[in-house]
Amino acid sequence: MITEEVASRQRHVKTTMEHFNFVPSPYHNGQLEPSPGWMQTKAINALTRCDSSYPYKWLGPFLELMLPEHCRRMLHQFGALPQTSVVTAEWILRPYLALKMLIAATIMFSSLKYATAKGLRIVEPYLSYYALLNTTRALMFCIPSIGWNDGELLSARHSKIANVTTTHLRAIDDQLAARHEELWKKSLMARELFSYRFPAKGLRGEISDIMPEWKDVLSHARLLAEIAQVNSECLDDTCGNRKLPLDDPKFVDDDESNDLLRTFYLYEHKTAPIADDDDYYRLGRIINGPNSPQNLFHLATDGLIEDAFGCWDFSTDAADYRPLDEDILFDFC
Repeated sequence: MITEEVASRQRHVKTTMEHFNFVPSPYHNGQLEPSPGWMQTKAINALTRCDSSYPYKWLGPFLELMLPEHCRRMLHQFGALPQTSVVTAEWILRPYLALKMLIAATIMFSSLKYATAKGLRIVEPYLSYYALLNTTRALMFCIPSIGWNDGELLSARHSKIANVTTTHLRAIDDQLAARHEELWKKSLMARELFSYRFPAKGLRGEISDIMPEWKDVLSHARLLAEIAQVNSECLDDTCGNRKLPLDDPKFVDDDESNDLLRTFYLYEHKTAPIADDDDYYRLGRIINGPNSPQNLFHLATDGLIEDAFGCWDFSTDAADYRPLDEDILFDFC
């Protein structure tokens, strides 16, 4: 049943769309066609109640009928989060983790694009799957109904990541969830096939027919990334004024909060923990800056993005430089 609040939001979106002469993008050959971002941005920001100015391109088909109810649900769930220091620290951390997953997926998709253009197709099954996995993890980190569980979410199994995000997408649109499930299974199949059996015919014949085109995976991942941005805007609106009490001795000495914040920069592994100075620096910038949950687009400052992608530039001279396609997945800046 459509509530009066949802009906009101739908009318608001329709009015905004008519004002900007906006027509939702249709599916075309199984892929979504992009639309001018600023038109969608006005309508989506009205739903999330967050003026992010993110240049949306891929959510057109879901804008009028599905996103109003989705945003209402996200705003309600984020607004119901307990107003404690631990929960605030968690939701300062989770958008940052989501942003890093989008950066990782961007590097993989960009590398895949370059490798494919050069005929280096051996990497396609691996990069395609893990790029989709990282984008899906980014969405998972931005779903309020999925608990942190003392950090277990960080090491969630791939099957759980697929299941919880498919359920989340099904609440938006059944066709979208079905496509996510199909692309996930086919990408996983291809990655496992070449990891464990390595067929002699390579990527030819039946294998080529079964494995999804990496551009189809990218098209779907772009949609997942924008849904993660929508969710983070709902977080920003409802929890963006919640601050960590940095001057409170009880918070400074709170082991639970401190252990959670250490997740920013400390990587526990089977061998030995690894501390990342860059992540530690970014934690300081966030805590001493906004000190509150942020949407992904606002979190992605120019300096953060430049540093993140710069770490993957191993060229020795100008002739060797191969720039990453930084906007292939998500418009960071």
